[in-house]
Amino acid sequence: MTSPKGIPDWETTGTVEYIKSGATQDHMLLIVPAGMYAVRLGNDAAIKQKLTLTPGMFYSLTFSAARTCGQQEKLKVSVSPSTEAGGSGVLPIQTVYSSNGWDSYSWGFVAEADQVEISIHNPGNRAVQLMAGRESIIVQIVRTTPGKVYDLTFAVGDASNSCEGSMVVEAFAGKESFKVPYESSGKGGFKRAKLRFTASSPMTRVKFLSSYYHMKSDHSGSLCGPVVDDVMLVVVNAPPKRVAQHKHA
Repeated sequence: MTSPKGIPDWETTGTVEYIKSGATQDHMLLIVPAGMYAVRLGNDAAIKQKLTLTPGMFYSLTFSAARTCGQQEKLKVSVSPSTEAGGSGVLPIQTVYSSNGWDSYSWGFVAEADQVEISIHNPGNRAVQLMAGRESIIVQIVRTTPGKVYDLTFAVGDASNSCEGSMVVEAFAGKESFKVPYESSGKGGFKRAKLRFTASSPMTRVKFLSSYYHMKSDHSGSLCGPVVDDVMLVVVNAPPKRVAQHKHA
């Protein structure tokens, strides 16, 4: 959307896409279960609408939601004004059970004023969770200067989502590669790693993947995996070599 008022009766913040049913993304057909259009919320994006209600009455907000990627997602639903803790709630968008690829959600609240604002917000985890073993690869091509030495620094951890066990993230930059082991308790945490390499071309491919498949320990049957975050590429003036990892408490 190019304007916060681009959708009739709604206001948007952040990156919001207005998607027509039948559109494709990476050869995947996007189907809208009700109506002809849906919105896709980017990281930290939200849609809001003002409503006229009866104070003291109980209302239920219902909607359908789906993921367009393999990441575990959440939506925060809130109403204002609200003096109660129940003025907002976070709904996990994890596993799709319906035949059309969408799930239905309902969230209830008591109106405290005759004019309220409803908001649906994507808190947007900016880290990437590698959930499908060696088949789940993230790639970016970056500009480099041949002959210069670079440090690729990043953090490896878990998403505090009951994903436990011995994990390994493999990093690739140019002709170099590096395996980073991480022991996950499924309760959050991270360690930092660094890969030093010499660029051999004006464009260098940077890749990350998980060596193994992982399943959540909560018996949900959901795939999970290590998280990669805080990726940085900087030029250094030193001979190329790998630097030991440092684990942070």
